[in-house]
Amino acid sequence: MYLENIQTTLNEMIDLKKDNDYFDSNYKDLTKLTSFSGVWELKFKQEFFKMINIINDDLVPLKYFWKDKYEQLSLNLWYEFTRDDDIYHFDIGSHTGIYTIIANLNKERNNIISVEPYYMNYSRMLSNLKLNDISLDNTFLCAA
Repeated sequence: MYLENIQTTLNEMIDLKKDNDYFDSNYKDLTKLTSFSGVWELKFKQEFFKMINIINDDLVPLKYFWKDKYEQLSLNLWYEFTRDDDIYHFDIGSHTGIYTIIANLNKERNNIISVEPYYMNYSRMLSNLKLNDISLDNTFLCAA
């Protein structure tokens, strides 16, 4: 019964998204829409990745679901800058890990050093990285 309710909620959200354009909606408007707690599967450059969302608490998966994008220009540039495995890059203020995840798409080695000082964000980032099979070796709970 529980799984059926989740699937029904997801189907309703997908139908709502198909019927409306949320491209110009702000965060406040998006949080008023149907909320979903669970793992979102999102897409960047034909690659899929996963992020956790709990009652619309993370803007990244929320915007990705409703608008099909999140900081598109910055993520595109970051993706291109992080292709070289021989260079380490810093994701300072990693929040819930979107830039670290994007940098590790199609890569075998995690050469991103992720720094997040707030414990709740850091915990979520670790969960998001685990969901995407990204090494946690270069993550730090500290301020820079």
